[in-house]
Amino acid sequence: MTQFGRRQILYFPVGSGTGGIGSGTGGIGSGSGGVGSGTPRPTALSADGGLIPDPNSRRTDLDSLHPAMRDSVVHLLTRLDAEQIPFRLFEGFRSPWRQAWLYAQGRTRSGAKVTNAEPWESYHQHGLAADFVLWLNNQWSWSTVGAHKRYWKRLQEIGNEVGLVPLTWELPHLQVADLKIADLQRGIYPDGGDDPWRDNLEAAVVGWTGEPAAPAFASPRPEMPTSPR
Repeated sequence: MTQFGRRQILYFPVGSGTGGIGSGTGGIGSGSGGVGSGTPRPTALSADGGLIPDPNSRRTDLDSLHPAMRDSVVHLLTRLDAEQIPFRLFEGFRSPWRQAWLYAQGRTRSGAKVTNAEPWESYHQHGLAADFVLWLNNQWSWSTVGAHKRYWKRLQEIGNEVGLVPLTWELPHLQVADLKIADLQRGIYPDGGDDPWRDNLEAAVVGWTGEPAAPAFASPRPEMPTSPR
């Protein structure tokens, strides 16, 4: 396991895409809506002048995921596509601002409850989870009727085979196996993290000033030298 600390960087959020493996308008790494693509979304300024991503914005870019999760997503979607099961990556990394916004739904904001996790209590904030949803008739579908029930079962079966585990209360959700959220909240992450994942996570940690507090994140890289005055 690896532990990281803090380094100031600027965060520019990346939006979601609507394509996926096997789609007609973008696949993995495409620039027009496939997994790995992104579109800039509106931002706001926090009280200390930092950028806050739009909580409505879902992210499907793979770079923001830890390599352990990133590789599993690619293997999972490739195998689902081979079986002609039309899942796409609905959301990968989720900012703590979006997690707080989702947690408020059904509590302090109208709508049905969609999550039991507050910021940093979800593997999404650590780049170690993703949600997958059916893409049917050019729209997202959570249908579990008829053949669709088998699709969701295969999602979880193949997920297990590529190192991911589901949550019993969130059907689309898969996360890296054999981890503990308490470790992630202490800044202890799986080995093998790369710069794109690390930079994204650091930005969220540095920018977050809400509650619960962000995890400790000690950067293994040296600080930039200060220019002489």
